[in-house]
Amino acid sequence: DINSYSIYEMEFINNNYGWVGGAYNIFKTTDGGTNWQEQYFDQSVYLNSIYALNEQICWGAGIDYDLLYPIIIKTTDGGITWQEYRITNAPDLNDIFFFDSSNGIAVGSDGSLSGNGGYISKTTDGGITWHIIFTGLSCGKIEFSDSINGFAFGENGTIIKTTDGGVSWNYVTSGTNSNLSSISVINNIICTAVGTDGTIIKSSDAGYTWFNLSGMTDFDIYSLEFTDHNNGIGVGLGGRIIQTNNGGNTWVLNSYTASTWALYSVTYPDSNNIWASSHSGTIIHSSDAGNSWVLQNSGITTPLHSIYFINNH
Repeated sequence: DINSYSIYEMEFINNNYGWVGGAYNIFKTTDGGTNWQEQYFDQSVYLNSIYALNEQICWGAGIDYDLLYPIIIKTTDGGITWQEYRITNAPDLNDIFFFDSSNGIAVGSDGSLSGNGGYISKTTDGGITWHIIFTGLSCGKIEFSDSINGFAFGENGTIIKTTDGGVSWNYVTSGTNSNLSSISVINNIICTAVGTDGTIIKSSDAGYTWFNLSGMTDFDIYSLEFTDHNNGIGVGLGGRIIQTNNGGNTWVLNSYTASTWALYSVTYPDSNNIWASSHSGTIIHSSDAGNSWVLQNSGITTPLHSIYFINNH
């Protein structure tokens, strides 16, 4: 039963096909999430990230807590079988991204184990072997807006940028020391990132320079989503919500506060509909761009760390 496990990551490739994973397992849906089938189970494996290339090829990344090694799992047959690749030259894996069936990027942290403060690794054989190409950054997330432009970010406000598909990376000055949790990129030009202590930063030049928009709130912001160039939403600690209607130049605190310890994830698939998932397992929905909200019963009380809608259904 999917409701019996902690789910940390979700990845959909179209209206019907998607995977979720977290503690011990991966589930797949082929009917838009109505039904889920368990495809992989290992009680020692915790998955932090899932990336699906198409209906047949999907990867999961995390850690094997029995062996204390990072692990990559991969399917090339839609999840019927999964291969496991344990990585011994890195302390952990937090997030992965693949350009195609062979070339991918992984980021990690835990400098106390690696001695280098974190790393970025690259694979050219579909995730079987990985080579460290950048060290010194404790990375929590990676975000590519196309096949060549991407960011890695995480602790202490550090952001690095690539413009060559991850071959080389360069530091950019973010203007904050707060941990960053989410970033949104529009047309490779307009970038907005959020993080702890109400941190909001924005770039209008593809992420080369950033200016600080913090100050309107002090709560941690965990997730950020834009539905178009102007309208965006962020959610976080205390069930609070912030919104912008001018591309992130200014933000306002929504009058609605969800009755939960935290909202972890938000999805904004069209100009009206917004969903957010919470620590208590509830989901809130707005059908009028955040002016009013309705509490929806998910049927569970465990934390929902990720939510994603392709359209308003």
